Amino acid sequence: MAGVKLNYKLADWMSHLPVSSVQTPLNLLAIPGSHNTFSYSISPSGDVGPDQPQWIQDLTRMFGTAGKDTLCRWALTQNLNVSQQLEQGIRYLDCRVCWFSKTQDFHFLHGLIGAKAATGLDEVSAFLVKHPKEVIILDFSHFYSMSNTDHVNLLTMLTDKFGSKMCPYIDMESVTLEMMWEHGLQVLIIYQNDIVKEHLTFWPRTTIRSPWANTSSIPDLMSFMDNQYKSGRTDNVFFGWQGVVTPGMATIVSNFGSSLKDTLAIKLAPFFVSWLKDKKTGCHGISICTMDFIEQANYVSTLIELNYNAC
Repeated sequence: MAGVKLNYKLADWMSHLPVSSVQTPLNLLAIPGSHNTFSYSISPSGDVGPDQPQWIQDLTRMFGTAGKDTLCRWALTQNLNVSQQLEQGIRYLDCRVCWFSKTQDFHFLHGLIGAKAATGLDEVSAFLVKHPKEVIILDFSHFYSMSNTDHVNLLTMLTDKFGSKMCPYIDMESVTLEMMWEHGLQVLIIYQNDIVKEHLTFWPRTTIRSPWANTSSIPDLMSFMDNQYKSGRTDNVFFGWQGVVTPGMATIVSNFGSSLKDTLAIKLAPFFVSWLKDKKTGCHGISICTMDFIEQANYVSTLIELNYNAC
């Protein structure tokens, strides 16, 4: 079925998968994700985030709005808001959160403080109500300026918002779309902090691996991806393929007036998507993928098609 054309809206792609995919463990499906999902909400008017080293915080304070404008251009990884991303077929959300003392609330962040976490999560919840057969993986991968009490409060917020729709931490082989539909489950939350050892509704950090190339070079990234694909992976975890390049200081300085999108992400997208086209799903294949600016190069539909090509 190579080259299958999707004849339905991407907002409902999971509900249209073939029976074989519906009965396959979720971690063995090809799942489109976005890198730094909520970064669309940052702006130069925001505060510098605690995820930044002290020297960047000092530098942006020194240069004021101009410094924060530069930081924003190189920290922004998504243009579409979370509702638009979900409507476009994204089902894995990369969540990076801090406790922000100025507002006394949880915020998403990347370089700069973004939207309140509750606001973004409410959009996710609203999407689930409209699309009862779609399943979303929320991966809380990074935390900043958070105490144990803050973690407990964030876990409580997540439980309050998603409640009975949350898939508990169980044997990976049992988690299929068929099983989740049968039990009215739509959300699987990975929470990468040891506090979840006491909260078994959440999935611990050991349930996902996401090797990071940490390079600004497209050829080096593609070589890294090739090596990962050839070496295979275990079938008892989620596996993240990070189709992202990371700007170093030299890249930013030599392209100072540009942005992550124009200098790197737009150039990478066709190479990453082309690389995906002949790959397979399954225990040694493609699983979760992430990319900057997910609307580029037919990324989402290319990835979804892999679930048909496996049949």
